[in-house]
Amino acid sequence: MGIRIGTSGFSYDDWRGPFYPPDLPRTKMLGWYARVFDTVEINASFYRIPTPATFSRMVAQTPVGFEFAVKTHQSLTHTPQVDGSLVQLFRDAVRPLAESGRLGCLLVQYPWPFAPSEENWRRVGQLPELFPDAALIVEFRRSEWDHPQTYQRLAELGLGFCCVDAPRGSGLMPPRVARTGSVGYLRLHGRNSEKWWDHQHAWERYHYRYDAGEVDEIAHLATSLLASGDGATYAYFNNHYVGNATRNARELAERLGIILPEAPTSYPRQGELPLEF
Repeated sequence: MGIRIGTSGFSYDDWRGPFYPPDLPRTKMLGWYARVFDTVEINASFYRIPTPATFSRMVAQTPVGFEFAVKTHQSLTHTPQVDGSLVQLFRDAVRPLAESGRLGCLLVQYPWPFAPSEENWRRVGQLPELFPDAALIVEFRRSEWDHPQTYQRLAELGLGFCCVDAPRGSGLMPPRVARTGSVGYLRLHGRNSEKWWDHQHAWERYHYRYDAGEVDEIAHLATSLLASGDGATYAYFNNHYVGNATRNARELAERLGIILPEAPTSYPRQGELPLEF
């Protein structure tokens, strides 16, 4: 089983020009994206739980075989107590993806203040019970989680580990290759150390483009992660500003010998296939 390469999100206005045609309607973005990539990480679900109808439409706009990774809602990770009613609402929302075979996994991203402790391990240990039918990936932000015990306990729980690439030396997790569950997961945030902690807008920390040498480093991470197990492996670029994620995703694919289709350069074009599949 090979590696799937995509981006964290797809619906960005500043991708018009760098990736999407300038006049492409927002409702057509996913279909256009799916002409190039075969997977996407959904981040909007962290801020607001989508309706099941929203994910049903996403299935209809993408081809058979296209897969989604979905970030869980912030109420699961960024509040003192887990709200069971919101967990159920989220489970209902992703059901169309699961039933259609399009749900690759769920991403559970804890915030930087979430540090190793027995209480926090208790919360992590609840995840398999809350989502018994999904492959789960855990992303820790704080560097203290980079410890052999973390990987051992995740493996015991059957939870996957999110390997991250982020600014170095800033208290964040280093790029550690570990497959603790059935799914390998690589999340690439960029290395904008200047803006990671000091920014006015959230997008500023992700305003970064990996250079050729750094893409080579990521390719090594990806191949190491792929070789560490037989299950699915995903790599998502989260350096989304002005389409840098799409450029770096294509460059990584080239390094790994994966041929990605070229998307049309204009919309609409006479005789072109519709964006819906």
